[in-house]
Amino acid sequence: KNKSILFIGKRLDAIHTSVELGYETYVLNFKKSKFSDKKIKDKKYSEIFFNGNYDMFKDMSFDAIIPLTEKSVPIAENILKNMTFKKQDLYKYEICHDKYAMKMHAKKHHIPITDFILVNEKTTPEELEKQLSYPIVIKHRDSSGSRGLTTAEFKSELQEAKPNMLAEKYIDGKEYSVESFVFNGEIIFSNITDYHTHHVCNVLPAKIDPETKERLIHLN
Repeated sequence: KNKSILFIGKRLDAIHTSVELGYETYVLNFKKSKFSDKKIKDKKYSEIFFNGNYDMFKDMSFDAIIPLTEKSVPIAENILKNMTFKKQDLYKYEICHDKYAMKMHAKKHHIPITDFILVNEKTTPEELEKQLSYPIVIKHRDSSGSRGLTTAEFKSELQEAKPNMLAEKYIDGKEYSVESFVFNGEIIFSNITDYHTHHVCNVLPAKIDPETKERLIHLN
């Protein structure tokens, strides 16, 4: 039997590659439409219309579930909860989209991260000021791409920090992202992206000197 893959989101290169390699390829769709693409016509490709009810996945089985966008990671996690996957697989999804879980995992493994506080009902502006100092970054623990992020410069702006949100110490410097492909616990290859202009331009691969590249790969 061929391996089956469920993709969430439509990154065409990934879908085309899966089909060309002979996998049974499924794509989760959020509206009723047919994906007309000549490259995969008449091949093993199917769309699954998702109406928001995760119970539909109880009797389904896939060898892999791959979220193709950051927004689709929580959806993949909820699908896994309704299928017979190992608990460790769920945890991997959790630390990929829950920033608090991710930070706690990093601390456990002695990975350097900025100071942070998980805000609760008892957290006061004075506590945030004392432990983090200005500016303070406030963000949702389950968001991505800086959506909903604010940077507080004054005490009055700390009102944005609601329970279950993260408050972090601001770090001034150049921002890079290291993306790695990992197979059976081994890093096959890595790429470094330069967040050149926030919300405008990313440079991939980053144009950096070999020494800086080595340091970033080591941190990763």
